[in-house]
Amino acid sequence: ENDVFFLTHKNTVSIKLIVLNRWGNLMYEGTTDLTDMGARAEWDGKTKGGLNAEEGTYFYKYVAIGVDDTEIEGHGFFQLLP
Repeated sequence: ENDVFFLTHKNTVSIKLIVLNRWGNLMYEGTTDLTDMGARAEWDGKTKGGLNAEEGTYFYKYVAIGVDDTEIEGHGFFQLLP
């Protein structure tokens, strides 16, 4: 259903998103910056070489900066399906 993986957020000025495969290899790294309307961190399920990533479990980490300059970190996982 979803063509890209991204995080929704409120009361933030930026959010850095990192996606890793089950072996800890970096699949994606990007930043959403609300001061730059064209910058949105979203992973399209592709490898760095542009191929479709394998089906399976992927892990994400994020660092968000709030409007009050507070830094919030978190992590989770999701399933990539064909």
